[in-house]
Order: sequence, then C-alpha cells, then structure tokens
Amino acid sequence: MSNEKKEEPKKESKPQIILSDRPFPYNVRRWVPDIEPEKIIPNLKHPHHLTRVVQYNVLCDSLLPASTKIVEEDLDKLPYLSWENRSKKILSELKILNADLIGLTEIERDENFIKELNSYGYEFAFKPRTGTHSEGCALAWKNDRYELIDLLSIGFNMNKDGNNVNDVYSRDNIALISILKVLEIPNTVILFATTHLLFNVKRGDVKLGQTYQLVNVLEELRKKYEDEQKNKVYTIFVSDLNCIPRSGVYKLLTTGSLDCNNINKIIVSGQDPDNLQYVNPPTKIIQFLLKKITPIFKEEKLKKKDFKTFNPKDYNNNSNSIDDLPSQENVRWFNDICRIKPIINDHCVKLDYNDKYIYKDIDLVLKIPLVFKSAYSVLAKNCLNYFKNEYKGLPFNLLEEDFDNIEINGIKMGKKDPEKIESFTKGLTLENPFSTYCNDTVMSLDYIFYNSKNDDVKVARILNCPEIFKLFFDIGYMPNEIFPSDHFSLAADLILGGEK
Repeated sequence: MSNEKKEEPKKESKPQIILSDRPFPYNVRRWVPDIEPEKIIPNLKHPHHLTRVVQYNVLCDSLLPASTKIVEEDLDKLPYLSWENRSKKILSELKILNADLIGLTEIERDENFIKELNSYGYEFAFKPRTGTHSEGCALAWKNDRYELIDLLSIGFNMNKDGNNVNDVYSRDNIALISILKVLEIPNTVILFATTHLLFNVKRGDVKLGQTYQLVNVLEELRKKYEDEQKNKVYTIFVSDLNCIPRSGVYKLLTTGSLDCNNINKIIVSGQDPDNLQYVNPPTKIIQFLLKKITPIFKEEKLKKKDFKTFNPKDYNNNSNSIDDLPSQENVRWFNDICRIKPIINDHCVKLDYNDKYIYKDIDLVLKIPLVFKSAYSVLAKNCLNYFKNEYKGLPFNLLEEDFDNIEINGIKMGKKDPEKIESFTKGLTLENPFSTYCNDTVMSLDYIFYNSKNDDVKVARILNCPEIFKLFFDIGYMPNEIFPSDHFSLAADLILGGEK
C-alpha cells in the first residue's frame, strides 16, 4: 500500500466580477443602494429611462508631472504611471461601468483609446482647450441608444484679438455639449455637457464667469429643443468644477443665484487650504482633514513668510458711498462680477481724480436660468431621510429591504441612529468628502448634475467613493498601481421620466 498522499485538486478561483456582485475595485467601492439594474427596469415606464452617467478626470499624460510632482526622469522608474498602462486600466474601468453617457476631462486625443471605446459601442467626441493646449474634454455615448443631433463647444477665452481684454474671459478652458436624440423614446432629447473649469484656486471670479456662460448656453439649447420643437429635454452636466461643495460656484449651480456682496473671489471656489473656514466644515471627515492636513500647508506658508490669514468678515462692506469704500480687493471683485454679467445690467464702475471708486447701479447677485441637482447629494439625502421614515418617494422603495448600517459617503448610518443622522444632515450638501487625492490635496471637485423642466429625474443609485481612512492608509496618493488617475470616476444610475 502506497504511503504517498494524493494531491488535493486545486480549487478554481472565481473570476472577479466588478460592479455587479461585488465592489469595485478591490473591495473599496460599491453601489448605493446595492441593487441590480435588472430589478429596477421592470418598474420603469420604459426600460431606456434608466441611464447610467459617468464623470471621469483621467489625468492625461502631459499633466502627469505637474499633478504628481514627480520629475520626468523618475517617471521611467514607475511604469504603472505611463499613459500606456494607465489608459488600459481606465478603459477596463469604463468597460465594466458600461455607462450610457461618459464625460471625460484632462484627456488628450489618443487614437487607440478612441478605437477601443468605439469597440465598446460608443461614439466619441473630443475638443482640446483653446490656445496651444493638447488636453481638453471629451464625451462618449452609446450609439445603439442615442443619435447625435448636434455637437458644439464653448471657448471661454473671448480675448483673442487682444483688444478690450476682459480678465474673467481670458482663460483657455472649454465646454463640450452634445445634443442626443433618445432612439427608443419618442420626442426625447438629452443635452449632455462636460467642462473642466479653471484650476487657479484664487480666481473664483473666472470660474463663476465660465459657469454662467455655459449654463446660459444650455438654457438656449433647452428652449430650442423643448419650447420650440416640443421635445422632452433632459440636461445632464458632468464636470471637474475645481470647486468644492458649499462653494460659491456650487451654490450658484444648485440654487440658481449667488449673492456676491459678502464673499471674495479668492475663496469662492473653496480650494485654498488656508481659507477653508469659508466652507463651514460639515462633517467629522472634513474636520479631520482640517486638523490633520491644513496645518501642513500653513507651516509651509510660514516658512516662506508669505502666509496671511484670510478673514471673510473683512470683506463684508458693500456700501456704495464714496466716504465708506470697500477694500481694494473687494473693488476688484466688484469689477469682476460686472464683467461676468455684462448682458444683464449696465454697470458703471469708474475711478475719480482722487483714486476713489464710484459705484452706480451695482447688482452683485449673479443668477442663472437653470437650477441643477447633484446625483450624489440627492441620493444620500434620500437615504438619510428614509432612515428617519420621512421619505417614501425613492423609486420602488428600493431601500425597504436590507438597508440598515449602510455607509453613505464615508459615514456609517443605521435606522436606529436618528440623532446621528440629524447631526449629519444639518447644513450638509451630502456630496462625497473627496473625489481626488494627490499630494495632500483631498477635495471633492467632480460632479454629476441634472435638470429637467418637470423635475422628473430620480437617482436610483450611485457608485460610492472609498471610506476616507481606507483612502489614507490603504490606497494612498493617486495615481498608483490600482487607481490610474488622481481622481475617482463618478457613476450614477438616473431614472428619466419616473416610474410606472
């Protein structure tokens, strides 16, 4: 009798299924609520009302050194940072997400990338920034679901002739807009737009101007296709705004107006780490960041001897009298707002012989014709309201089963935590605490916005970002071996037109 032990048969490893049965990737991302689209579709008026939208800042190759602060000679030692490797991971992620509509920012034209997306069933449109820039914005849409009616771009730089230079409209950022006919639903059009606003953290006036211009164009298109041609129009706008939640730009988009009398352009985008007090930190997560990360920035500033604490209260004077003038900085802010909205009112801001500013008919309330909702913020708010048993309008009561102790945007919630929920929701935008993590920069800059005249869009689910300590201690700075960009992709399943 042989004493040899028989080898046990090797267990076959199950293939990793991402975004359907398990989180993406490597157990750090998941859908909220975790329910399959197949369970949602039977309850819709039409199957094609369920639309998956993705926003992704992919960090093109030319911007990689500036973003990572890694010198080019060292990049060769880190092969996972090459565009060849990163683009494969980005394409793999997009294939798995299988979105209907994709908006890409910080992207350069790459024929192989486009060809691969085409093979997934997408039409693709790319527009570089104006000037000499190679990177820009791109849109992709499923060619079996949509027919392209028109494609247009907006160049925010209006000072090409060099005459009468308007500093607000002097940057090479662009927006790209596609007008898509929904093939399976009669008389239905989607305005799908993307943009990447100016990065400069101290030029909130420029970002407001770019936002104002884009939204007014979207409204003109809505009027054309809805009011004149009698279509049902949905506006979906994805972007890296380079602005955080609760910033002036975010407030303008989500409320339709912004009173600029008591804020300053330096802090209007909320990105300046020295001025985060303007944001009014709403969660323990952000408070943690403020305590742990902000001092690092301040220390560096103090070493350079150019650190100056900014106090918004210094800029609250909005008097028009010559004897009680606002500060120089606020004067420039007044002028910037006047340049943002030249078509609304005729403003007069001039300098007299004594170098004093005289104001006449100054209207510093900026208004836009479309008000947007953010998919991530709306879904999280609905989930929390469900826990308080005050919200019954979520599609098909998806949250009625198995929805206790859920993690929403990095905060764990349960049905038995009303006080915690109340505290969490007070004054909160409910956006992700972050969408990018690179070189100590931890911010939420990316968004999926939507608008419809009848307010008949619902958010079925969102792809959550990792828990913040998982980000710090397991994932680390991005891009890395796992995540190919310094931003996370955002994804949302939207129900257009409501349920049965």
